[in-house]
Amino acid sequence: MDMRDFPPLAHLDDGQLADLLRASEPAVFAAGEALIEQGSASGRLFLIVTGCVSVVIRRNGDTGELAKIEAPAILGEVELLTGNLPSASAMAVTQVEVRILDDEDLRRRMKAGDPATLQLVASIAAALAHRLAAMNHRIAEMLKGTTQPREADLEAFKAKVFGEWTF
Repeated sequence: MDMRDFPPLAHLDDGQLADLLRASEPAVFAAGEALIEQGSASGRLFLIVTGCVSVVIRRNGDTGELAKIEAPAILGEVELLTGNLPSASAMAVTQVEVRILDDEDLRRRMKAGDPATLQLVASIAAALAHRLAAMNHRIAEMLKGTTQPREADLEAFKAKVFGEWTF
């Protein structure tokens, strides 16, 4: 994949893109291998270049798949922006090629005003805003036409809301 086809990087000039790619580390995950473990700090942002990843959440001994995501995608953005531990695990479904960016390095780059990093973070923020708007719409649809919210539906939805993962 040409990294210019990666939406958050599409508007970077050649120098900015090269600088950001130099700061990243390429890696390959085999099918079944974990990229992110629920509850364990990774300290990394993953640019999913090729492959498919399953995002799963474990709660009360049960495991549920939140989504399957295909490249291009980003994982680890909530941990980067909030410092919170991952609320879900990400497992490679197929072989997955990634570029890994260290969270601490990204924070230093943000503070320094690095244009490539700021563009990446702006893209992440836009994706999170769209995700929040979609969740708000889903909540409104769930509550439409009912005077008493259904507890089971709200609990299931809450698990998805707090387990949201990426673009």
